[in-house]
Amino acid sequence: MGPAAGRHAGHSARGARSFTIDETGLSLGAAGTAQIADPAARTKHEVDLLAVATGERPQSPRAATALIGQAKATVQPRGLKDLERLEHIRALLADQGHRPDDAVLALFRLKPRNGRGAPTQDGQLPLQPVRQPMSLIS
Repeated sequence: MGPAAGRHAGHSARGARSFTIDETGLSLGAAGTAQIADPAARTKHEVDLLAVATGERPQSPRAATALIGQAKATVQPRGLKDLERLEHIRALLADQGHRPDDAVLALFRLKPRNGRGAPTQDGQLPLQPVRQPMSLIS
């Protein structure tokens, strides 16, 4: 298990609680997608949602990060691997001079309408089109 396991041992990504964004109480500033350089691995990590804290300027060198999120177009529960990836991105942001220590890690996925992910008779997954939930782990 990676470095995230110790800090989040009480949280399983599978058992994380789901929220809609307006239920979280989060106060987010500017948000968007990002590519975070990983010099040691000679790659970049795509971040589906990166939000700075309210009042922060998005590209300022010491901006406080409020949320780091990953979204997957699947009904499958997200796992520890996803959480460890976000922890790694949090560390990269810190190494680059940003302030991500208090950032919430969010895993987004589609939620089946029937709550179980079972396909309908025509083989389609019935999905809720509005207010996709997010799982929060911080």
